[in-house]
Amino acid sequence: NVAMAPTVERGSWRGALLRALVTTCTMLFVFAAFRNSMTWYLDKVWNGSRSFWSYIWGQLYAASGESDFIMAVPINLTFGFLLFTFMNGLFIFVDNVGWPRWFYRYKIQETVNAPVSSHAY
Repeated sequence: NVAMAPTVERGSWRGALLRALVTTCTMLFVFAAFRNSMTWYLDKVWNGSRSFWSYIWGQLYAASGESDFIMAVPINLTFGFLLFTFMNGLFIFVDNVGWPRWFYRYKIQETVNAPVSSHAY
């Protein structure tokens, strides 16, 4: 005699609970294995990057004369200005050229200034 697993009626709460339990356990197992593998892999990949950014930070800090004020105020203002100018330059380029079209989805007013008239400058 072969022992058979208990049968569960279709549509019963026990069947739904059993399916949910099996699905959840499987997903947790796959997630744990994926997370473990990805953590190891990303640690190997980003270890070099971590050293690079630490080196850049050290060079920038040494160039500022190791002044916390210079690191906090002028460098942050310069970074913010450059980021703002770069991003708005991209939008001006897209408004003038009309390319790439996918960039318009990040524009708040898609139909305004598209394309920009030459006398607007």
